[in-house]
Amino acid sequence: MDNADDNTIPPKPVRRFFRPAHDSTRLSRDAAAREGAAIRLAINTLGSSHARLFLNEPNDALEGRPLSIAAQSASGFRLVCDAIIERASASTLAKPATR
Repeated sequence: MDNADDNTIPPKPVRRFFRPAHDSTRLSRDAAAREGAAIRLAINTLGSSHARLFLNEPNDALEGRPLSIAAQSASGFRLVCDAIIERASASTLAKPATR
């Protein structure tokens, strides 16, 4: 049963040319809109570097990461926006007046 003349190459597995960029679940349109609005508010009120730190680090008062909380629900979004405004006003009050 040895067939020396059969030099067929086994077929290669079919490859997908395009793979999804990620395997995690995507945000809904509403969640992405809330996240984007929170980012814009934070950057406009706190500045880019402070916004990045505030949104991505766990916040004890909010009991979580502000960016995730803002994306989860409308009420979470309002809590994060209030915290951003509160932080901005606190940092404004803490700055000495310059003349």
